[in-house]
Amino acid sequence: MGEIAQFLRFVREHPSVRDQFFDPAFLCSVGRTFEKRGFDEARLHLWDSHHQGRLEKQAVALLQIVAEMEEIEAFHKNPALGGHIIRSIHKVNK
Repeated sequence: MGEIAQFLRFVREHPSVRDQFFDPAFLCSVGRTFEKRGFDEARLHLWDSHHQGRLEKQAVALLQIVAEMEEIEAFHKNPALGGHIIRSIHKVNK
């Protein structure tokens, strides 16, 4: 099984991700940041959002996702793919 397929399985099966409602607007914002600025900027964006009550659990779950993505070379080579997956996390969980 490919690395991306294993990653998507992680997303579907990990409890803190699977059971989380994600605000599509927040996902879009994080996905754009990841696509344009990479892992570190996306992580900083999530840490800033972590302190907003309604986004805290979403930010924690997305920090876990970004950490898993960082282990996969395809996301380093093609940040647009990572941005697309982040923006679509709410669809993967359905």
